[in-house]
Amino acid sequence: MNPAVVCGVDIEYADSLPDTADFSTHPFYNDNFTNAEITYCIAQLDPRVHFTARWCAKEAVKKCIPSLISVDNRCLEIRKLPSGAPYIVLVTPGGQEPLGASLSLSHAGRLAIAMVVAQNAASSASL
Repeated sequence: MNPAVVCGVDIEYADSLPDTADFSTHPFYNDNFTNAEITYCIAQLDPRVHFTARWCAKEAVKKCIPSLISVDNRCLEIRKLPSGAPYIVLVTPGGQEPLGASLSLSHAGRLAIAMVVAQNAASSASL
């Protein structure tokens, strides 16, 4: 039996991501975050915590939606609605597709967490 809803969660310490004087040129950040994400995070008071929350979101969505496990992290972009609520977009050469998943991000001190909840495609296909 497949559950109707699936979730993924990831939690990380911000200090587990590389420290750098320039996030926009560091290979780790360029390999794992889009230009829009880098621009957003470096504008924050503590950029590494915000990068960590987005890292967690990308890990959580891959746990929730296994077909995305091999997707490059730069193809998963964390964006915000005008309300401030975060959401996930799959960015491909063919276009952009918001994923039908709910995303929650949080951080406290040096710790960040993300949870993703989505409809289980296998479950809905068998209904």
